Amino acid sequence: MMYHFTEQELLVNNLRENGKTFNAISEFIDVSRSRPRQIYVKYKQKEKYNSILEDFLKDESIEFISLKYKYPITTVESLIDTFNKKENYTSLIRSFKSGESMEFIARKNGYTVEKVRYLIKKFEKHMKKQY
Repeated sequence: MMYHFTEQELLVNNLRENGKTFNAISEFIDVSRSRPRQIYVKYKQKEKYNSILEDFLKDESIEFISLKYKYPITTVESLIDTFNKKENYTSLIRSFKSGESMEFIARKNGYTVEKVRYLIKKFEKHMKKQY
């Protein structure tokens, strides 16, 4: 699971690539004058994080990634840890949706049943907020 871009982030980036100024973008999407720059910075950050994760998935060393992107090793490790946790969480939810029991999922992932129950409830709350 990589970092996903919002429609607004994609739009602002596209407009910047086509030479629009932040002031012109703020008028176009009807936001405050400083907001397009914030959105653009967030887009570039996600883009860089995705590149780091892609390099990690290609079996590049953490030291190499750290040098390539000029990030401290601890920052790269933290990004990778967060990525791995999200991947494990996504796998757990997929297992639950496919009908596997909470007990089986807990054993398979090294969690307690209570932890699995908590993660599933957290996921369901998140899904309710989206709709």
